[in-house]
Amino acid sequence: MRRILLLTTLLFSGVTAASQPDIWVSLFQEKLKEAVQGDVDAQYETGAMYQNGRGTPTDRKRAIEWFQKAAEQGHQQSILRLARMESNQKRFERELKLAESGNMESQYSVGTMYANGTGVDVDLEQARQWYTLAAEQGHEKAEYKLGYLYYRELGDKTNVTEAFKWFSMAARKGNAPAQFYLGRMYADGEAVSKNHNQALKWLRLSMEGGFDQAREEMNRIEDSMNKPDQSREQARKKTAAAPAPKASASSSDRPVTGKDTHNTVQATTTLQSLERDTWLKNGKPAGILPSSINQCISKDSTLVCHSDRRKKSNSQYLISYKSRSVIRKSEQPGSFTVAYRNLVLDVKQRPDEEYQTAIESAFGDEAEQGFKVKTGWSIEHVLQCNFANPDNIVCKKDNGHKNEFTRQEILVGKR
Repeated sequence: MRRILLLTTLLFSGVTAASQPDIWVSLFQEKLKEAVQGDVDAQYETGAMYQNGRGTPTDRKRAIEWFQKAAEQGHQQSILRLARMESNQKRFERELKLAESGNMESQYSVGTMYANGTGVDVDLEQARQWYTLAAEQGHEKAEYKLGYLYYRELGDKTNVTEAFKWFSMAARKGNAPAQFYLGRMYADGEAVSKNHNQALKWLRLSMEGGFDQAREEMNRIEDSMNKPDQSREQARKKTAAAPAPKASASSSDRPVTGKDTHNTVQATTTLQSLERDTWLKNGKPAGILPSSINQCISKDSTLVCHSDRRKKSNSQYLISYKSRSVIRKSEQPGSFTVAYRNLVLDVKQRPDEEYQTAIESAFGDEAEQGFKVKTGWSIEHVLQCNFANPDNIVCKKDNGHKNEFTRQEILVGKR
């Protein structure tokens, strides 16, 4: 049982043969032996290892042979995977014809299919060539993927100068993963002089674009930066020693702490006070206001929040997603707007979850499975919000739907 769990973990964790060669080779040899003896699950697993290059070189033809052997015994996952492989091969042939005619979207698709082994054997050199053709026509995603190939995937042909070039092009177009790697290259001085300010600039943009790894990278860089110089330190101490605001200051501008939080609605309307509290919707952490599942930063008189992974469902789908919201104070006292978008990470179809799990195990990328709900960014929604009182916020969505939020401390105090 332990070995089965280990194999399952390795097959779907993304661990490469290069990082765990002994484990993969051992597992492949064991599963191949069991497959030859007729074990249907081992035949499927052997096919998967041939297809993904786990413990053995990638060999699409041998993968199909083992899937067919398992399918002949009624193995459902093998049947599904064979169908998907046949569909992908036909799609590859269609895209290749269009790519050869100069269509940059198809050139990008062919590059991705070569990179992932979708409908064709993995061939990173072919992927590089097709990505280059698309990138030279200005295709943003091809620019990023080409940069990544040069940065990570091409082995002896790794070229950080080329990676920096293509990451830069995609990053300037708003590609969040490219912004992340560009920031990392500035931080580490790869193909460019080290520049922490540039690194943090690009990483912040990447984080605001929903690329979570950027947050950890920013923390790493900030930890490694030198201590503030003496003049900055003196300014900080001077600010810390400054007297507190006088009582005559405007209640909407002065800091709000302790019991003052409950005194007036105006005292809670600044972005600073909104950020300081924790908000709930229907008794759960709010996904678009400051809460325990959100990381929020102040920028240019706005508050930008990114949520942790969230889940929702309806009669058809189980959806995993994250939210990005931008909160801006309105001119009217006690009012603000929230513009938010959801980044759909994966989609599972209901009600037959077992069937859907088989599809995911066999085919991987849900974005290619033709669901009506697809991975990627949703359209933007806007909420018009007002403080009903210091502890409750009422918002109206762009379609008129009402949303209510409650300060967490109030609910906790009532229990």
